[in-house]
Amino acid sequence: KHNVNYEIKNDGVEFIYSVKYLSSKGQENMIDSEVNRLLNNEFAGWENMHDYEKVRMVYKWMTSTFKYVEGDNNHSTYSGIINHRTVCQGFATSMYRLLGEMGLNVRLIANSDHGWNIVQLGRYWYSLDATWDVGKSENRWEYFLPAEIDFDIS
Repeated sequence: KHNVNYEIKNDGVEFIYSVKYLSSKGQENMIDSEVNRLLNNEFAGWENMHDYEKVRMVYKWMTSTFKYVEGDNNHSTYSGIINHRTVCQGFATSMYRLLGEMGLNVRLIANSDHGWNIVQLGRYWYSLDATWDVGKSENRWEYFLPAEIDFDIS
């Protein structure tokens, strides 16, 4: 983790900004390379697919490749795309990166306990949460574009 702190003083009011980076420049370069490799190999042909097929393909790859592993260094796109060992934040940022690279309109949604994604297909937005479907076969997915979803994890 990389922290940057800024202090700005204006008319006696002090503003302190703290920015926390979850990956280094070198790790970001590795992510870029791996994303390009995935687009040209595992996801080859994505340019000619319907948006639904793209989402399904990435979701299937993530739920069969990633593992949910807690730890201080498992909260980033790097821990997901490179190490395949991450928590919900890494799942959601990895999904965001991959679907975004494919031209989809995707967002990361988070509360104090969990992170997931929404993706636009046609005129509508749909939720998806690869974290809770990790390790499940496709016919057992519960969080892939559900009609309704309750993220109350208490």
